[in-house]
Amino acid sequence: MNVANLIYYSNTKENFERFFNGKFVVKPAHMSESRNVFKKSSQKLYGNYAMNKVFDKSAGEKEPLMLDQAERGVIVEEYIRAKYELKVFVLYGNPIIASLQNGLNNVIDYIQEENKYIDLKDTYKKISNIAKELRLDFFRIDFLIKENIAYASEFAFRPSTTMPKNITELIYNKWLLNSIIHRIK
Repeated sequence: MNVANLIYYSNTKENFERFFNGKFVVKPAHMSESRNVFKKSSQKLYGNYAMNKVFDKSAGEKEPLMLDQAERGVIVEEYIRAKYELKVFVLYGNPIIASLQNGLNNVIDYIQEENKYIDLKDTYKKISNIAKELRLDFFRIDFLIKENIAYASEFAFRPSTTMPKNITELIYNKWLLNSIIHRIK
């Protein structure tokens, strides 16, 4: 599975300005909110201030408890200039639906493995393998898509994604059906 290269990690306040050059992404390790992600040189002063303030903050109330209990820190990783972001919802080891986005929360479509945008066969196969190891009923895995290569960027074990009612119902119905099948086995 492709992932962005980890460049640097710190669990103490310091000067992060040297990383604001467009080659790296600077973000909190214990929070999953996109408003605290910085990369541009024009963001040096505010970004450095914001990264040092995250040491005093906890994850938001909608975030999973494990993020609230995670060690506070700052991650610097390779910047992937992605065409799309893909948020794949996985139920009982099977990818069921993905939110395809360009930019922050700009949903293009909700797609399945067969779709008109990108080839997901290999990515879905890898997700299924990961899901078998995790043995979780439900989670979301996010990818950055660059030149038809998927880079894993985040796991969400209690995703708080807002979706249209028909997509929420699709996930619920598949969950209900799979729950019945698992009980029978």
